[in-house]
Amino acid sequence: MSNKKAVQSHLDERRKLGFRTMSFLVHEDDVDEVRSLVDSLKEKRMNEIFLKPNDTLEEMNRLGLDNKSFGLIHHFRAKASVTAHCNYLKNIQAYQMNSQNYLLAQRIHKLDDLVRNNVVLDEAINEVMEEYPFFK
Repeated sequence: MSNKKAVQSHLDERRKLGFRTMSFLVHEDDVDEVRSLVDSLKEKRMNEIFLKPNDTLEEMNRLGLDNKSFGLIHHFRAKASVTAHCNYLKNIQAYQMNSQNYLLAQRIHKLDDLVRNNVVLDEAINEVMEEYPFFK
C-alpha cells in the first residue's frame, strides 16, 4: 500500500470514530501552543474511545481503593462494592458508550493517572468528579 493510501486509510478509520481534519490560520507565535493543545485533546479523546474493561480492572487493582473511596466515584455511591465491580468487569468485553459504567471507567482511568502522578487520593477524587460528574 502506498503512503498516500495508508494515510487516507488511517484518516478514514479516525473519521468513523468522530475525528475531523481542520485547516485554520494561527499566528506564528501561537503555533507550538496550539499544536500542544490539539495533541493533548487528541490523546484524551483516544484514551476515552479505547477504554476497555480489562484496563479498568488493572487500574482498579493498582489503585487499591476501599469501598468508601470507590463509593465517592461510583453511581451506587455508598452501596458500591469494589469486589462486585471487579467481578462485573471480568464478565464484560466492552462498555456501552455514554453509560454510567463508561463514565465510571473514565473516572477510574483519570484517577489512576492522577495518583500515578503523585496527586493525593482525596484531591484526585475531587478533580475526577469535577471533570466527570454524575449524570443528572
